[in-house]
Amino acid sequence: MYCNKCGNELDKNSTFCGKCGKPIKGEKNRKKIDLSFLRRKIVIIPCIVVIGLIFVYMISFYIGKNNLANNIIKDWSRFETGDSDSLYKLELDFSQDEIDYNFISSYSFLNTTLATFEYKVVSPSEIEVNNAKYKIEFDDDKTMMTITPALTSTDSSEYWFYYD
Repeated sequence: MYCNKCGNELDKNSTFCGKCGKPIKGEKNRKKIDLSFLRRKIVIIPCIVVIGLIFVYMISFYIGKNNLANNIIKDWSRFETGDSDSLYKLELDFSQDEIDYNFISSYSFLNTTLATFEYKVVSPSEIEVNNAKYKIEFDDDKTMMTITPALTSTDSSEYWFYYD
């Protein structure tokens, strides 16, 4: 390679002529802009955003499941009237992994556990009992719980109350 001004022979890595001092302009001496980092960013940034969204969803799902588990571990009850207009109480007693379905009357010798169900919380609004899923909803102050479909009857849903 030679200088355009004075014709001096130049090294291939020269940035200016050693004889006349003229800057060497040419494709070989120009710095090329490396855009490969931009291509990587175009791929990496959306991946980071998607991973972040999945992480946020998983945390909110886990927190929601824990909130449901904490809100149902109570003695939920409701009062019903029998054939002879006698009043009795039904109770769902939730523990960590079991539900006791109890019958309570004014005659203590009649009080009994009608059934015991194993359950697990499977989402922020559902439990699973005997491979069936039940949707759980609460009123604003968490004193009324709706189970859909009904757990203890053939109704489409049932209401249970928590008396502090």
